[in-house]
Amino acid sequence: MKSPVLQIRDLSIGFREKKFIDVISKSISFDLFEGQLICVVGPNGAGKSTLLRTITGLQKPLSGQIFINQEDLQKQSPSSLAKKLSVVLTEKVDISNLTVYDVVSLGRHPFTNWLGKLTQEDHHKVINALKLTNSLELSDKDVSHLSDGERQKVMISRALAQDPTILILDEPTAFLDFPHRVEIMRTLKGLALENNYSIILSTHDLNLAITTADALLMIDTNGKVEYGAPEDLILQGLFEQTFNPNKTLIFNPFDATFHFNSNTGRNFHVTSTDELAQHWTEKALQRIGFRTRNTPCENNVRYTHSPTPTWQCTFNAQTSTHHSILDLVNFLRNNFQ
Repeated sequence: MKSPVLQIRDLSIGFREKKFIDVISKSISFDLFEGQLICVVGPNGAGKSTLLRTITGLQKPLSGQIFINQEDLQKQSPSSLAKKLSVVLTEKVDISNLTVYDVVSLGRHPFTNWLGKLTQEDHHKVINALKLTNSLELSDKDVSHLSDGERQKVMISRALAQDPTILILDEPTAFLDFPHRVEIMRTLKGLALENNYSIILSTHDLNLAITTADALLMIDTNGKVEYGAPEDLILQGLFEQTFNPNKTLIFNPFDATFHFNSNTGRNFHVTSTDELAQHWTEKALQRIGFRTRNTPCENNVRYTHSPTPTWQCTFNAQTSTHHSILDLVNFLRNNFQ
């Protein structure tokens, strides 16, 4: 079995000011292997960014050890560390009057001479980094003219040009719309799966983390850390414990989603030969406070799609016909007592 590229052993993170020590989280231990993608998740203020800053050497650990390729992080010089580890932070970097190629070239700084002149090998690394994020066609564009999604891919390219053993990203999908969040996560997953990059990133997007990560590092508001495959953490009920301590939401462990706890105490039985339509009809009923059951009950909805989509509803001993979920939902809201 291959050795891990990153080893975290009994790590405590937080802040030290003179005699005052603020411990955010402790007893953190995990390994990162080649080709693995780990997502760090948790509520705001749980310590996700502090953990990443500690791993990158930007912040000293309170205790514990961090090893990169079996070498102690604390014993490595900044220049040596820069050749093994690359970082993309949340904050937008103010870059103007530079082309995309210029920005990505900055990733080669740890390898250039004091004049900063790029060799043929450096140019090859830059071009390859742009190709890995499908950004080569942006090479001559001014960075200030890019969309947020394009800009983030460029910053990832800059990190890749550094030719790192480990890539660390703090909230790489922050400020992006959903399609671009998906694209960035798909790009990072591809870098791990197809190019053997070892990646750790923090994110608030639980659904994308669950569907993308090989493992999750979950930190709750008390600093308690859980580590494991997303599926293991779901089966252990840890998502509800971490993100829903006050029971204000309901977590669906089958599709890993949260929704408001607005249950009316009334049941509905939905039937259809169209599995997708049945699923989303049930979702709509749950959204407005009804429980859905697999067995027949007093209130029921029957969906058919021929000749047109139709929802036949029996509710409070009344039968009605609807041709959209919106119409069905409005009817139930208006008639619920």
